[in-house]
Amino acid sequence: MLREAAVKAVENKVELVKVTVEEEKAKAVAEANLKGIEEYKASMEFEDEVVEGSSVAYIYGFNVCKTCLNRMPPKLDLSCLNLENNDDESGGYLSDQDEFDQVGAKPAPVEVLAIGPTAKDATIDIAE
Repeated sequence: MLREAAVKAVENKVELVKVTVEEEKAKAVAEANLKGIEEYKASMEFEDEVVEGSSVAYIYGFNVCKTCLNRMPPKLDLSCLNLENNDDESGGYLSDQDEFDQVGAKPAPVEVLAIGPTAKDATIDIAE
């Protein structure tokens, strides 16, 4: 019986050592992964990927916005909106006023169609 208790105690000790080793191994792997992630975030490769992803998202958003604007006022000319068409030396995009000044054009008035009742419809004669 004493022998069985000693064997059981040794087996428990071995099991405890195995669990401790597995925990230490998992901890070391997690620390190595975190260190690798931090090093990757500090690298130029990661910065390049972020810039590329941001520019793709910007271009996609620009095109979606342009498409939405095309549907709003039907007489609005958006042909001058083009990401590749940038002649400004500073590298920035021209504002609408700068573009009008360059070509000497006046912005065309946009006809706004009222949907629903207007202020004229809402007036009533209080004296009645």
